[in-house]
Amino acid sequence: MLVADRFRAAAGLLITLGAMSACAGASGFRVTPAEIPELETGLARDPDDASLRVRYASALFAAGRCGDARTQAEAAAAGWPENVVTPLVQGQCLEAAGRLAEAVDIYASYLRVHPDAAGAAAVRGRMLLAQRALVALQAQEAVLREAEISARPPEA
Repeated sequence: MLVADRFRAAAGLLITLGAMSACAGASGFRVTPAEIPELETGLARDPDDASLRVRYASALFAAGRCGDARTQAEAAAAGWPENVVTPLVQGQCLEAAGRLAEAVDIYASYLRVHPDAAGAAAVRGRMLLAQRALVALQAQEAVLREAEISARPPEA
């Protein structure tokens, strides 16, 4: 199983956990791709509703539409910067694209500004997973480079 596949498999759970932590007491935060049309209608009526935009970004992420999800998460972060779901959506989309270092940067940036926000532990955990995957990938690349170098004939 590829690293990106493992991240995608865990993504739904982590988004749900992060959202529940960030929105403690808010009922019905969990979203599905089936809600996308309803969320789009709501945003057409009130484009400045950051909570609705976070839900929309989450639904797009759940539908596997990472490009759109990241765009919506960035817009939501402008209106609700302490929300934990937005860095989780952005970071996990980057992870799925194999852009692990960028994902780590997203998580770290959020944690620098909001270290004690509700759900920050989910972001911290996600960052640690991405860092671990990044280090593993770098180690694999180093082994491949070493194998290439050792296969070359010695130079005079």
